[in-house]
Amino acid sequence: MTENSYPRQLQPNEPVSASLVSHRGVRAFVCIFLGMFLVRLALGYVPFPIAILPYLNVALAAGFLALPVYAVFRVAEYPWKFFHGFILIATGVALQFGLLALDDRLKLQGSLRGVVIGLSQLGLPLWCTGLGVLLGAGVKDKNILIPVSIFLAVYDMFLVLTPVGPTSQLLKNTKILQNVGMSVPKAEAAPTVGTAAIQAYIGMADIVFLAAFFVAIFRFQMRAKETMKALLWALSAYLIFVLGTGISMPALVPIGLVVLIVNRKEFKLSKDEWASTGVVAALGIALLAWGATRPKPVEKKSAVTDQTQQAPASKPTTPLAPSK
Repeated sequence: MTENSYPRQLQPNEPVSASLVSHRGVRAFVCIFLGMFLVRLALGYVPFPIAILPYLNVALAAGFLALPVYAVFRVAEYPWKFFHGFILIATGVALQFGLLALDDRLKLQGSLRGVVIGLSQLGLPLWCTGLGVLLGAGVKDKNILIPVSIFLAVYDMFLVLTPVGPTSQLLKNTKILQNVGMSVPKAEAAPTVGTAAIQAYIGMADIVFLAAFFVAIFRFQMRAKETMKALLWALSAYLIFVLGTGISMPALVPIGLVVLIVNRKEFKLSKDEWASTGVVAALGIALLAWGATRPKPVEKKSAVTDQTQQAPASKPTTPLAPSK
């Protein structure tokens, strides 16, 4: 195996060889998310000078975006099978939603709440990766990635950018966001002891489809490392735009485009497959056009007074908008 090669995906019924199966990617995945957990805890205690906060928070946002991408890339090296995906889903769901239910029931505060919420965030990448394993392992032909990428990108635009998209409504509910999104913490001059503040959320669907794409890319021995590097650049540029404008954007657009562009030489479609891809693209564009022309839903006025409403500074933005 050369320095730049990757573990070969095991074929059905092929005996598992110790020389082919590497656990380094799994260990890297675990270590990265444990490290992110420790950073979240530290930010609940450590005060920072006001002058460096804007730069530090941009660095935190970039790190909490890049590290999950790299972690999912590394864990996708493992020759996953369907039962592995179900194990990851069960473990992650139990960890995340069990701890969130505990927090909600006991009304935890301070340091203990910071630990529980931080640990619950470890469950999110587990069950999202598990779903990605099921999707990626189920891909029978790498050419299927083309219509899938196109449809996901257009559908994510419909969810996030159109007035009737459910994601645009979801973004207004911080309680739901903390249940289905990966939080990006921020540094503060005077942190609430034990609990890190949140500056953004990364949607669970972004992690699911990152895992699915990488599992499929490794399985078909495509350009995995090049895809990962290009994704880091593309999503970093996306992040800078969103943090600078405050506009939530659909992350599956750059993810799908990068997968297609970097691996374009790997695909060889027949005329029928090109025709099917064109139909998928046309349906997606029609859905997007329909959603964009719908009137905005009328929002019900809240009875909450201005004095009791949450301060704007504490509302999270969303660099990578949650996707259904």
